[in-house]
Amino acid sequence: MSPPSRDSPQWLRVTLPPPPAGEGFLLVDALHRLGARHITRREDRIVALLACHDPDPRELVADLRAAVRASTSLGVESIEWSQISESEIDEAWQRDVRPFQASPRLRVVPSNSVGPRDPSVLRLSPSLAFGTPSHPTTRSCLELLDSCVQPGERLVDVGTGSGILAIAAALLGAAHIEAYEADRSACRAAIRNRALNHVESRVEVIEARVTPESLRKLSDSDRIDGVSANLEPAALLPLIGSLARLPRPGGWILLSGVPRAELPTLRESLGSELLDPVTERVVDGWWTGLWVSRPRSPREPEADRPGH
Repeated sequence: MSPPSRDSPQWLRVTLPPPPAGEGFLLVDALHRLGARHITRREDRIVALLACHDPDPRELVADLRAAVRASTSLGVESIEWSQISESEIDEAWQRDVRPFQASPRLRVVPSNSVGPRDPSVLRLSPSLAFGTPSHPTTRSCLELLDSCVQPGERLVDVGTGSGILAIAAALLGAAHIEAYEADRSACRAAIRNRALNHVESRVEVIEARVTPESLRKLSDSDRIDGVSANLEPAALLPLIGSLARLPRPGGWILLSGVPRAELPTLRESLGSELLDPVTERVVDGWWTGLWVSRPRSPREPEADRPGH
């Protein structure tokens, strides 16, 4: 059987209102369990894309309504949906993503923009991977990266998605970035974008699901100057303790992807870690924060680390 055409409706585009405070995490988790590949917020609506290869999407819509009803207090009558093809997604992406100045040293443009090669310009191709330049968390991360990336640094980007943050760090002068991503199609998008920006030698895309255990091994292996992680709360919160120990003393950590309503949970997780805040911001309801790692106490026993 031949694969479906890019022009056939393979995706379900779902929109619904943001849930009440404290339910954002539950909604995102429910959508991910249904196979959502892209979740973002557009003005006053949550937008998600779900794979739907069946010409009749009614079964998937029924599962969606049941999941929303079970995980949030939203009424299912508020859910709107339509079928959409991959070609339509690409066209909308190229149409909606306009060139913009992401930071003093970095400009982001879609891959179809015409212009000479310029190390201050980051080019992105259309993809369903997380890390679209229009999302508030991506924009906040790009702006803060400009303030903390130093030439020659070794960095780790967890949940790289489209690769936008890892590529930005390379263009800003970082020597090597390990970009971790569990989703194979997102890895392909990151590799494509890495080549578009001519940073193949400095951005290493690694297909792997990051866990607290793998982060602890990574922190023991070599010096890491900085860490970025723009993740959904369900993925970010379990990793907070291990992420906080990755950068060297004096190094930095940039976290994002958390709705304002989930901030108390994140701050509670960060409270006991060895980090000093530099700046925090909330843009369109989405939080981003930058910290530096405090000097380690020589009396701090290794056995105090979780998992030892």
